[in-house]
Amino acid sequence: MIFQIFFVALVIICLVYFLVISKTSAFQRLFVLFSFGLGILCILFPGSLNTIAQYVGIGRGADLILYITTLYLFCVSINFYLRFKRQEQQITLLVRNLALVTPKSPRARSEDSSG
Repeated sequence: MIFQIFFVALVIICLVYFLVISKTSAFQRLFVLFSFGLGILCILFPGSLNTIAQYVGIGRGADLILYITTLYLFCVSINFYLRFKRQEQQITLLVRNLALVTPKSPRARSEDSSG
């Protein structure tokens, strides 16, 4: 019981920190709120996780957590990859525009290379 109280308090602190500090969309905030709420319910009622796991055809609640965590981490990885690609495209566009706006004359290029 002590672990449950400590862990629920820790989850709530993390949730409040995320909601206050991060600047994310409303959809992302709702998703995180739902995930943390589900996590708190699993901490407070661990026996119900076994029931849900057996209902969906998985033997144990621990296996269900493993499968859900794997799926969640896969989605997070895809999100990071897409964000990285989007930033890469934005940087490429910025560099191209900067190169067009501030062209160097041939004389300035030769002075830069000589040293």
